[in-house]
Amino acid sequence: MPTSLKRLSMLFNCLLLCLVFVKIGNTQEQSSLQAQRDFFKQDSTSLTKKIKDLEETISQQNKVNLQLRDKLEKLQRENISLSQGLAEEIKEGNELRKQTFQLKAKGEEASKLAKKIEETNAALKDREKQIEGYKEKIANLEKEKSTLQNKAGLELRDKLEKLRKENNSLSQRLEEKTKEKDKLKGEIIALEGKTFALEKESLCLDLILSRQSKDLKQPELVKADEFKLDKVIHLNLGFAYGTKGRTKEAIVEYQRALKYDPWDKDIHYNLGYLLSEENRYEEAIEEYKKALTGSLQDREVYYNLAIIYATGIKDLKTAQEYYQKYLKLPDDTNPSVQNKEPTPVK
Repeated sequence: MPTSLKRLSMLFNCLLLCLVFVKIGNTQEQSSLQAQRDFFKQDSTSLTKKIKDLEETISQQNKVNLQLRDKLEKLQRENISLSQGLAEEIKEGNELRKQTFQLKAKGEEASKLAKKIEETNAALKDREKQIEGYKEKIANLEKEKSTLQNKAGLELRDKLEKLRKENNSLSQRLEEKTKEKDKLKGEIIALEGKTFALEKESLCLDLILSRQSKDLKQPELVKADEFKLDKVIHLNLGFAYGTKGRTKEAIVEYQRALKYDPWDKDIHYNLGYLLSEENRYEEAIEEYKKALTGSLQDREVYYNLAIIYATGIKDLKTAQEYYQKYLKLPDDTNPSVQNKEPTPVK
């Protein structure tokens, strides 16, 4: 009996080693399948379904392995119990025989499963080769696609750049033409305004230049008294000098007469006339302004001021202003008639 038990123990140990080798091989195959499954899952979606089937097969194999592991642990416990109790050797030997037959059956199943795994691996290798071929085709197609896209993109970019440059050039030309057009319009409007103003000034100037300044005003005949006698003497001398063309002596006499009556408008008027004859236009203008009375007599003053500004100072704008004032005042000899040249005072 001890010999048979030893044989049974050796047989049991051999079976245990076989199961361990089978488990190790299954574990290696399982890890290899898992790596291949991950690889194929990343590279090809077309093998997803088959990989799922393989996962189910592997899960079933794992279940079988778990069962084998449980049985192996059970056998180990039984082996310990056999070494502890010799009384139960026969019963345990019978049970071991039964278990041996079962293990043989499981071993045959394991060998069949290993064959199936080898066949699956071969099929997976074939699929891997097919996937590699597909990858090469896809890579070639991607290269052709990128080449065509780059070529078409470069052509389109060149055309767009050319069109953009032409558009910018046309926009600049259009903007320049628009600015030139606006500038010409402004110049035309300005020229029209200047032309109108020049025509108006020319007409006014022709009208002013066609006439002459009013002559000196003759002193009024008044009753002489002690206070006015000297004034009358200087007025008569000034008028006499002025009529003979001796303007400088006439200016001096009128200035002396002005000392006796600084507010005499006629003296200021005659001084303005004589100073303008001497081309002393600024002084003449001041004297003419002092000669303004606010009455119809101012018409002659405005007329002479217009002559000075037009011919002496060359200020046509101011000359026009004074000439318009002259035209607005009626003729003092006939108030109902306007725009008539005043009669010179003798």
